Amino acid sequence: MKNLVDKRRSMIDAITKEAVYNATISVLEEHGLQGMTMELVAKTAGMAKGTLYNYFKNKLDLLLYVTRTTFEPVMEKLRVISESDLNPPEKFREITRMIFHLFEEKKRVWLLISGSDIERQSEEEHRKTNRQHGINYITKVIQEGIDQGYFRKLDPVAAAQMFIGSVRGVIRDKIDLDINRSAEEDVANLLELFTNGIFLKRESNN
Repeated sequence: MKNLVDKRRSMIDAITKEAVYNATISVLEEHGLQGMTMELVAKTAGMAKGTLYNYFKNKLDLLLYVTRTTFEPVMEKLRVISESDLNPPEKFREITRMIFHLFEEKKRVWLLISGSDIERQSEEEHRKTNRQHGINYITKVIQEGIDQGYFRKLDPVAAAQMFIGSVRGVIRDKIDLDINRSAEEDVANLLELFTNGIFLKRESNN
């Protein structure tokens, strides 16, 4: 009986948090970061303000939840792709495509929180864990590619770090500079750069 009650409570919590997530995005779009209040979110979600405070202690806590809920799934998708039966080049392509398309899907959240204290605190809170997990998954794919003869021999960790840095840089510039370029264009450009480089011919070391 206790398990059934716990399961039901977990289900209610999940539904409630989903409603709060959607309500928060709606309020942010209409009122902006400064105009968003716990009261407005509760009203939009159709619940009492006290109920909202049962789940989130303040506005910052709620916004950090929205940020994590939006972007943490990328880690699970990275894990699934890295452990799939695809060959390493296919895994690399799928990872690149997944990241850029996820950004396009969640772009409105990025735009709403970009440059804010929320973004900075969320970044600080998760950078060591999430970024390291991401590097580990991509390092694994690159090392597999080296071992199986798909990729040339190089430092897989450094390559993974450079890949993630490139992706983050592209996404950051698309927000800051309002660059209107499709996800598929970004995928094609980054894969071309990483697979073929920018030099037409190999230069002499002399």
